Amino acid sequence: MIDFYLSIIMFVISFVVVVLVLMILNKAKKYKASAEVTYLINKYNLDTKKISMKKLLRDTTFVDAFIISLIVAIVVNIKSLVLEMIVGFVLIFVFIFICYGILARYYISKGYSKKKEGK
Repeated sequence: MIDFYLSIIMFVISFVVVVLVLMILNKAKKYKASAEVTYLINKYNLDTKKISMKKLLRDTTFVDAFIISLIVAIVVNIKSLVLEMIVGFVLIFVFIFICYGILARYYISKGYSKKKEGK
């Protein structure tokens, strides 16, 4: 039970720290497109004229913080360093595809995608 509480505490602490760091970094970039934003726009055909870059950066910041915090909370319970690295590396890709897919579907449902002509 103590491991569960430790995982929750690690999740909350890492989430807050990552959100603060990413917000500071995004503010310094003056809302330029990051790799995450470029991935969302290109893969899911989002329309940058309909959605503000500030909103997109804010949402990707929270998704990134959630992914990192969740992986930290999972990996902190593994005792082997090598296994921690392998599990963490695999989970990063899994959570990136899942979480950004959910975020993109949210934007598409709000009407932020480019409409296909003739359809």
